[in-house]
Amino acid sequence: MNRHPEVVKALMRRPEIDLNTHDIIGHTPLYWAPANGSAEIVLCLLQHKELDPNFPADWRETPLAAVASGQARSN
Repeated sequence: MNRHPEVVKALMRRPEIDLNTHDIIGHTPLYWAPANGSAEIVLCLLQHKELDPNFPADWRETPLAAVASGQARSN
């Protein structure tokens, strides 16, 4: 996501984009946003009606659990 909220917003308008999906290593968009230090993108994602904020990563950890445990943090 690289901290480009305008790109994220444009992608979110596309009907073929599924925000409740995993990338090749099992992360979700909402998992990556706080890991990249982008509060603005987190808010954008949470406002999207199709996004399930409790959709877990492949290993069943939710984005909130990752943030709380320190797993999803900016490097």
